Amino acid sequence: MDSLVRILSFSGGGFSQVKAKLRAESPILEIKIKTPSKQPYRPPSSHFFSCSDPRVHHPALFTPGGDLGEFIIALAALEQANTKSNNFQQQDITLMMTDYLNSMTDRHGKTMFYACTDDASLERLASAAFVQDPLNPASHRELGRVLELVALPENWGSTHLRRMMRDGEGYYVRPQLVKDCITSFMKIHLDQASPLRFKTMLHSLPGAVPSKGTPYLEIVRKLTLKCDKELPMFDCTSYPCGGLSPIVYTRDRYGSGVVVHRDDVNLFRAELAKWAMDQYRGDIPDGFDAESLLLGQINIGAIHADLTRKAVYSESSRYTISFVKDRGESDEEAASVVGGDGGEAEQQHGSSNE
Repeated sequence: MDSLVRILSFSGGGFSQVKAKLRAESPILEIKIKTPSKQPYRPPSSHFFSCSDPRVHHPALFTPGGDLGEFIIALAALEQANTKSNNFQQQDITLMMTDYLNSMTDRHGKTMFYACTDDASLERLASAAFVQDPLNPASHRELGRVLELVALPENWGSTHLRRMMRDGEGYYVRPQLVKDCITSFMKIHLDQASPLRFKTMLHSLPGAVPSKGTPYLEIVRKLTLKCDKELPMFDCTSYPCGGLSPIVYTRDRYGSGVVVHRDDVNLFRAELAKWAMDQYRGDIPDGFDAESLLLGQINIGAIHADLTRKAVYSESSRYTISFVKDRGESDEEAASVVGGDGGEAEQQHGSSNE
């Protein structure tokens, strides 16, 4: 519990006061954040999403599989909407990813597209492809061998994407689609002559995934009690900073956590849906639009996150976090954390006047 409290408060500048209350059903911690103004926020449609993995060592917005995982979800939702069941081929995906990377900054200010692997997978890839450094192939032949083998599950270190490749039926996605998206990403990332490679970030995570004892934290937007039916779903929340999302640091010297920005990622998905519908020329039902695609992405994304959580973090305590305004203090924020599966604790982060 203490480790979780430290992790959540790190970017908020520490504590001014911590109170513990005990009752029969659960302990409650009431925490006063010392400097709420230090909590950073970013627009989720323009900031990159890192992988929801306890090995990530930078403050971030998080979603399973990172930006690449969300791109795969968008294409999977498009394939499912296609009335003629025409699947994307490798060359189609490379062209679409190239188009997205070219246009994402002008469309919604996104400058970096993120994917993650890990050190152990890169070592296996180097051995299988007979190269010294798979991220810096010494020749076109080496590059060809790396691209041929990089999308095998054992050679890609994102736990989430690896599970998608191995259980396509459960994840409602074609394993080959996942593999082709990984290959397309790496084609661009390893192309020394392409200016687009500077818009891609490949993060290699160290060590193994620590599943036991790792808290699983889902950041959500609390719905308001009163909401105009004409408002978009993202405007029907009591979120203190509108369309901005809290950057969370999940590691300190005491431990780490797994974070999923469960609702904030939908703002990024909405931008992906608009881009996809603007350039997609496949056969889709009449009336199918960006909002229809977004609903498909949200459904698939929820299934993906839940499957990976149950498979990898089944022994972890699960918490739901909401950043909200403190009562009577409109210009300072708070966060409440409620225990879920396996976590019978409730934590409330309030703002102080210090």
